[in-house]
Amino acid sequence: MEVTKFRVIEWLKLLSDMREQDDYHFNVPQVEVAIELINGWFDDYFMPEFDWFREAFTDSEWRILTEFHRYFKERVDELPECYPELRSNSDWQDIIKKANWALKKLGWDQIDISSIEIEYFDSTDKHN
Repeated sequence: MEVTKFRVIEWLKLLSDMREQDDYHFNVPQVEVAIELINGWFDDYFMPEFDWFREAFTDSEWRILTEFHRYFKERVDELPECYPELRSNSDWQDIIKKANWALKKLGWDQIDISSIEIEYFDSTDKHN
């Protein structure tokens, strides 16, 4: 699997799973997990402004991912930046549900990311 798609699946799975978010919060106490979860999607993992990023997905995958992205973006300004507050926030609960919806629609909900072989680009690739 191409690394761009892998990273999106990996982050979408984290966004869809409160137990994984809780583990992240517990295991990395020096990080504000609420900010990481939000900024990770918008700053690091979903980059619709780049053609090379868009090309990593089929048209149907892109439609579902952009629907999730819009849904998340419409609610992001109202989300708390403290994980315990984020965890109980109704908008966050809805985002978790929408992330699960996206994973199921994409057929990625059953993917075990620990078993995925990642394809990296070489230095001559246009994506680098």
